[in-house]
Amino acid sequence: MKRKKLFFFCCSILLACLLCSCSHTYSVDGYEHFDKKESHYELNHYILPSDDFVDLFSNVGIKYAYREQYQSIIRFVEKSFVVIDYEAEVYEIAKEYCLQNMQLSDAEPLEYNGYIFIENIELAVKQNRYENPGSFPHWFNMFAYNDNKRCLVFMGFYGSSYLYPPDDAQEVREHWGAFIEKYFSDIYDWKNTQDDLGY
Repeated sequence: MKRKKLFFFCCSILLACLLCSCSHTYSVDGYEHFDKKESHYELNHYILPSDDFVDLFSNVGIKYAYREQYQSIIRFVEKSFVVIDYEAEVYEIAKEYCLQNMQLSDAEPLEYNGYIFIENIELAVKQNRYENPGSFPHWFNMFAYNDNKRCLVFMGFYGSSYLYPPDDAQEVREHWGAFIEKYFSDIYDWKNTQDDLGY
């Protein structure tokens, strides 16, 4: 009996060590390092409206950041983020191009601090996972724009904690600002009121 207890105790300790010992973050910064194959979950495959989108319209600033954040072997987040800043006359044209050429959800847009967020469903559709209840917020891409700051935002997210749609989806939609701040504030300053990229 003592051997059984000792065996289960040792197994529990070993499992706990495995779950806690792999905490790490992998980071990529700078659009010159953008790679469609960066993410294990293909976040970059359809994050932009086209492969040549960045070259189609002159911009005044662009930022790219990719993060893999592992707390354990079963708790992790992957996120990809591109933000592009434009002059006023170019911004409207670039924004309209995105609205016309991206496969965007018909769901009610989300809002936070002047940013309008619309889910980009192209990756989900191509993988046959855009169906009721869908994969948001577990695994999604998002397009956003801010007319005051004249910037376009393209973001992807995969979070191992969000496995129960539609309950998770409802919770995240109701507290979208908190979600954005929790997962993307290390990359971008959403509360910056200046007409710049927020970094």
